[in-house]
Amino acid sequence: MKSIEIHCQGILYGGMVWWEKVEDAARYYVHLSIAMEAHEGDGEPGHREVITVGKHNEIACVEKDRLTCYHTFDGLAVLRKYNLSEYQKLAHCFSYYVWVQAEDKNGNIIAESNKYVLEPIEVMKTKSNPITGAVNWSR
Repeated sequence: MKSIEIHCQGILYGGMVWWEKVEDAARYYVHLSIAMEAHEGDGEPGHREVITVGKHNEIACVEKDRLTCYHTFDGLAVLRKYNLSEYQKLAHCFSYYVWVQAEDKNGNIIAESNKYVLEPIEVMKTKSNPITGAVNWSR
């Protein structure tokens, strides 16, 4: 089976995925799943060892025609929240995973990508400027 190279980018409360075109594909399936992970060690959460604890629960599967090589998921909650104290060595969080399959005109899966983590971006309202009333936004 061929491998599909995909790219992911977090967007405001969602994510975009795009992939290389597969020559004989009649359609693509874009899958989104959620899984719980444990992060172990003393470092920052992004630098800890990741252990997938639960199974991947598929929450969406979107069909795309052969000429469309991207999809945007929106309305996703930001899940990578860590409540760590200096005493905790293990943190649990949930992550979104995305992968793509290509299907030929006979209904056979002919190519598939690996699963990649999709991280939505959260924007929080901070304070407004008292003179102009403009709002400062931060990630």
